[in-house]
Amino acid sequence: MRLFLLRPVTTVALCIALGGCANDQPPDTYVLGRPSSTEAAVETYTDQPVIEVKPVLVPEYLDVTELLVRYPDNRVAPVPDARWGERLSMGATRSLSLDLARRVTGVIITATAPTDPSEGQILVEFETFEARADGVVVLVARWRLLDRRSGDILASERVTLRELYPVPRETAVEGAEVVSAMTRLIQQLADRIATQIHRSAAQLSAEPHDVDLALDDS
Repeated sequence: MRLFLLRPVTTVALCIALGGCANDQPPDTYVLGRPSSTEAAVETYTDQPVIEVKPVLVPEYLDVTELLVRYPDNRVAPVPDARWGERLSMGATRSLSLDLARRVTGVIITATAPTDPSEGQILVEFETFEARADGVVVLVARWRLLDRRSGDILASERVTLRELYPVPRETAVEGAEVVSAMTRLIQQLADRIATQIHRSAAQLSAEPHDVDLALDDS
């Protein structure tokens, strides 16, 4: 009877044969923004003007599900253990509209196209929205608040916002810290837009013929 001797198999070879080690963990999945309140509430929206937040425009290289970091040599690389649960443009639109809804009263804020035409629209374009390897997240955004009925621009702005996040010395950038900083920047942008919505509320609430008369008087 022949005896077959089995050579020991190294851990690396075994991992390759099995398609990966069992302790490999999938990347953590993140979304922008803070969660909605869990408290039960009923709000009445009758006769309130509607402002539609149009999809946020994001540079193509950023509109992915990888959580990207820019390095000093202009190299853009994903954080190894983190990813977005949706494309960045979708997350930015969703979180911005929710943050605006929390800040604005007397106006309906929605990122979904309403059944009836809205009184106002918010158009937002991100020139950049990225984390830098030195511990800074930069948001450069242009936004406009439009009266959809008259086509007038009620407010507009180009803004550069910065937020710091801690960078570990001996380990890679932590996805949770980057996401937290990016969420704070969306909130700061929402603060600025909400202020202008409040200032324009009277014009948005006016009937169409009232808006025309106001334009004629000016």
